[in-house]
Amino acid sequence: MVHIYEKKPITYDNEYGIEEITNQDVFKNGPCVIVILGQTCFLSSVNGAMRLVTNLINQNIDDSYEPNKRVFGLGFGNLGIGSFFGEYGEFSESSPTDDELEEFVNTYFLPLVSINNDRIDTMNAMKNIRNINFVTYCDGTKVFKKIEELLENEMKNLGYSNEEIKQILSQVCLAAISGSTIQGDIKATSLLFGDKNDRSFNGGSQLSESKNPFIERDNYFEFVVDGDGNHDFRKYMRDDLRLSSLIKMFLNKALENSAYNYNSNTFIQIIPKKFTNNIINDYNKNKQNEIEYKTYIFKSDQEKMNYLFKVYHNYKKSNDRIDIKNLIEKLELSLYDKENVESNDILLEVAYKNNEVIAFCSHGKDYLYQYEISLMVCSPSYRKNGIATGLFNNALFNISQRGFNSCVIETSKEHDNYDFWISKGAIQIRTRWIEDFFKNIEISVLQLSNIKQYLDNLNGERVELETEVKKLKRTIN
Repeated sequence: MVHIYEKKPITYDNEYGIEEITNQDVFKNGPCVIVILGQTCFLSSVNGAMRLVTNLINQNIDDSYEPNKRVFGLGFGNLGIGSFFGEYGEFSESSPTDDELEEFVNTYFLPLVSINNDRIDTMNAMKNIRNINFVTYCDGTKVFKKIEELLENEMKNLGYSNEEIKQILSQVCLAAISGSTIQGDIKATSLLFGDKNDRSFNGGSQLSESKNPFIERDNYFEFVVDGDGNHDFRKYMRDDLRLSSLIKMFLNKALENSAYNYNSNTFIQIIPKKFTNNIINDYNKNKQNEIEYKTYIFKSDQEKMNYLFKVYHNYKKSNDRIDIKNLIEKLELSLYDKENVESNDILLEVAYKNNEVIAFCSHGKDYLYQYEISLMVCSPSYRKNGIATGLFNNALFNISQRGFNSCVIETSKEHDNYDFWISKGAIQIRTRWIEDFFKNIEISVLQLSNIKQYLDNLNGERVELETEVKKLKRTIN
């Protein structure tokens, strides 16, 4: 069976913000994004994918739910809410059968192009279908292709011509994050994403010698990233800012068009190649202003540490920036490779724009063999833009990869980023005093617990660290 779940605001009666939908007119009631993961057996997986998409389309599901940005997820088989609690219960893992998808198409999509088993005016059918936008991953792309084929067959039975069917189905917008290229003809306005190092992805080889990440296929565009080949949806979206940035642009432009057409008496048609080309052009223009993040290994000695602290203090006080090439050479940095890093190596997270460093964060084991985030600073002219949060998230991901689930942070309430750390869920566990130019300074030692939980919730409605905070407070008291 194909289940439809909608992302809803969290309430007392709906603590996970997810609701199964059976209303046959659900896709007639305004613009939406439908997420398909493929072989989905856990309701928590469906919910996680929907959370990620709500984040991409700037849908603040808790505080200001927008009906023009509804997010749905498809689930297959016997899904249970118990998976949220880590209890598997009874479930069946399966891909939807052709019969199940046919029933789904006839129930929910056919009413968009027909009334009482009769075809409707082509322009009205295009306007109805324009409500629909998809995000698919891996085998979810194959499920989408089957849905499109089934709807196409039903439309032929209703008497639509091939040209009319092509026009109508081109109003669906599809962002496909897939392990393989779309096989056969596809009529939706599509942008396919793939990792050229993914063994299951058979389109990336065409870009092995090309600097242009876009491939123009017969009827859609393909964007290939130089990833790590792990075929991990969440990791792609978290680690490759180009990917999430482009999908975000694609979805928001599609929803903007959907909302206009739904609320207007006029109709602005999506023209596939023109629509996607415009997004690619906007993306290439914006890319020049993008912030890039990289992680380096920092094998410290006293001379290098002095240089790093000099840069750190200049950043705190002024708009000084430093060339990335100069920083790498001065500190003899090499790109982080988890296979070739020693246990005592410090990692340096760097954010840069136009080859100039604008923020950095260092972390590694301290003298007590705890894991510590030691420095975090952003150039003043770039503060309050989420850059420090990006560095922090990257740091926690790499800390987790190194086998740690908690870290300590030493800061000063008067001079440093105390409020920033507290906002991220860290709590103060003790204080100590240091003497600096005959002045005693109180240092707050903070601890952030359960890094894994923080990372798991990065794309969710909110990061919940309350349980761990309460546990830690009880331990301290």
